[in-house]
Amino acid sequence: MEVIQPLYQSSYFWISVGLLLYFAGSFFFFIFSTSSVDRILMKSIYALVVIVKNILLCLSLFASEKESDDENEFHIPKGLDLDELSLTNHKNL
Repeated sequence: MEVIQPLYQSSYFWISVGLLLYFAGSFFFFIFSTSSVDRILMKSIYALVVIVKNILLCLSLFASEKESDDENEFHIPKGLDLDELSLTNHKNL
């Protein structure tokens, strides 16, 4: 049975959201920086975008992804009889 985890528990989600907001915010910052009269306001908005990006990247460090223990364990099938295992025994195939 496959366990489905919420998207917000994945570190890849928080990294993607942080970088998306950063690139979108810096894109508009650089577009409006040449036409804007109030440079202090633009720099404050850019600083806010950078702070939000850094907070989201820090959240990605604390995102808990549940590791499955099934991959690390060695499972032997219940119906396998190792005493009868041979290359000519077609019952094991």
